[in-house]
Amino acid sequence: MTTTVTDTRSVLAEMLTENTGEHLLDSGGAYGRHWQRNAGKTLAGFQSEPEATSDEYGVSLSVFHYLAKRLEFVPSISAELDDLARQMPDDGWLSIAQTLAERYDSNARTWNTYNGDDFLSQTLQGVTFADHSGRTVVLLQIHGGCDVRGGYTKPRAFTPTVDMPEMFPYDHADYYLECATDNEHCLSYSGEYIGWHGSSIDADEYPVADDKAHGLRCPKCNELFTVRAPEPY
Repeated sequence: MTTTVTDTRSVLAEMLTENTGEHLLDSGGAYGRHWQRNAGKTLAGFQSEPEATSDEYGVSLSVFHYLAKRLEFVPSISAELDDLARQMPDDGWLSIAQTLAERYDSNARTWNTYNGDDFLSQTLQGVTFADHSGRTVVLLQIHGGCDVRGGYTKPRAFTPTVDMPEMFPYDHADYYLECATDNEHCLSYSGEYIGWHGSSIDADEYPVADDKAHGLRCPKCNELFTVRAPEPY
């Protein structure tokens, strides 16, 4: 059925609550899948959640906020995708997305955030291409299952609103840690690189995981860090 929701944030909320079914490779058991955890959440609920959180295991960036700040929904190409799906009833969504993308651009790129550093709360998969006007379009899927090899949403079309749109996504492994006690106790993280520039924390000092407080503590003053998501650029 052709998508009728056109507001970007509403589309993202729809994707995050989409029932992606159960995959034979799932290991999370009942209610362990992302779509089950998100069940019943409204757009207002997604909008009110923090952009970034941390616990003793590390940092998580809200996939809703990350995408909402960087993408704009493209209804016309999403409708094309739905039409093509009706012509390819025996194919999976990724194959259908790749077929549509290659009709526009022989250099279409398929990617999955699981294949690199990634702090997003849910894995993303997509096909990126240039349409006939040269605009970058991403046919995006969000992982809603347990095992990353299955359980992805139906793709929807978006155009990135960031610099270097053809490289989207590229800052999903970035975050910032700030200490309430001393604003010089700060750290920036990008992929495998921790930045101490402008920080009084030494290069051999790392955030301390606190499994009781479920957070990361400053190695200088032992205060819990506040985690901040990167702003799009």
